[in-house]
Amino acid sequence: MVRVAAGVPMLRDLIPHLQLKRRAADMNARARQFGVLGTLHPLVLAELFLKSGGVCAWCGAILDDAVIVEFDHVTPFRLRGDNTRDNLCVACADCNRRKADKHPARFAQEQAARGIRTPLVTQMLERHSLDAATQGRLALDDDEPAS
Repeated sequence: MVRVAAGVPMLRDLIPHLQLKRRAADMNARARQFGVLGTLHPLVLAELFLKSGGVCAWCGAILDDAVIVEFDHVTPFRLRGDNTRDNLCVACADCNRRKADKHPARFAQEQAARGIRTPLVTQMLERHSLDAATQGRLALDDDEPAS
């Protein structure tokens, strides 16, 4: 977790402050602990950060000097999410902590209930069309202990 001290137009200048080599190594070590497929490279994290536009994918907060930039595995390891670019998003620390290892559709549902509809929230709600059966299964998933 690193605080960044610049506005969105200076995203490239922030990359050295994000300690991406250390973050990639930590994420890869955690993935190995969980027996999860995939290896992340620091350049993948840099690309993801730049592509995000300096905005949290879950709430839309601008990641400036008041917000800690983190990388979130959209589908957590305990729900068979992998350690790849396609399963990552840029998130503020608050969203990353609140989501924790919840099913992404469950967290998207919580965000929508708070009036937050980012593209990722909308995508998760649509991908997992939340009928009553799905909602019940998500509730059960959240009750299982994390491995």
